[in-house]
Amino acid sequence: MRGFFRDIWRGTSKYFGIALLILLAGVIVGILNTASLSPLMDKMLEQVKEVSKEIQLENNVFTTIRVIFMNNLMAAIMMLGMGTFFAIFPIWGLFMNGAVLGFVLTMPNAKGLSTWEMFAYGILPHGIIEITAILFAAGLGIRFGVLSFRSIGALFAPQKRDRVKRDWGDSLRILWKTFILIVVMLLVAAIIESVITPQLLNPLVK
Repeated sequence: MRGFFRDIWRGTSKYFGIALLILLAGVIVGILNTASLSPLMDKMLEQVKEVSKEIQLENNVFTTIRVIFMNNLMAAIMMLGMGTFFAIFPIWGLFMNGAVLGFVLTMPNAKGLSTWEMFAYGILPHGIIEITAILFAAGLGIRFGVLSFRSIGALFAPQKRDRVKRDWGDSLRILWKTFILIVVMLLVAAIIESVITPQLLNPLVK
């Protein structure tokens, strides 16, 4: 098991760090540019509201877990797969998700919770696992994007082709391990968000 995690971390640590920096940049932009980003954020939050409506219609904890898990899993798969196209999608996706998070943290809370209460009780318990999983997905997607650039460069530099092929092989080798880790983490995060987070927030609602 230790080797399982070591292989994943060895193959993604650098790109995990890059992904984290992109996400944090988005958070900062979301916090500092609330007014100018408001129209765009409102459109993005409408999608979140649609998911919430689906959950409310069912009013079932298992449906809540399924909807949250599947939405996050699809986002992770997109970041992994679309990263091959020069890492544009995972970079943009991370930045915009960070901007949404920063924007949400600055919004007045209708339930009377402070920003830090909302963060500590409403986001952090499941978010630390969920965001870590997304960072792994985006990090590997960025690695694929970098390899795509290097593959084009190798067309004009034959001496680099063997190295690029080995790096593609290493990336694909850890893909299934990373994907399993992402699935497990997102499932755990969905359970926490559906079951535990409401219990943490309910006593704080004024």
